[in-house]
Amino acid sequence: LPEQREAYRRAFRLFLDPDSYPIYAHCWGGADRTGTFFLLLEALCGVCWEDLLLDYEITSLSVWGDRSREMELFQNLTAFLD
Repeated sequence: LPEQREAYRRAFRLFLDPDSYPIYAHCWGGADRTGTFFLLLEALCGVCWEDLLLDYEITSLSVWGDRSREMELFQNLTAFLD
């Protein structure tokens, strides 16, 4: 969606601006919009794929329940990123 693209664009610009630091981010679940943003940011910073997958799966500790790299939603995201 265009509005989501613009939100991600603004977030990346924020992280590119040294005057923005330190940055504190908080999300209740961390596996959807916020989690996707940080997955992308960490990937751009060179975090290895396995660590990105583990970071996503740790969101199972949130109120939203089990998360797995095998979930269709996550598989769709990774297919899109490929």
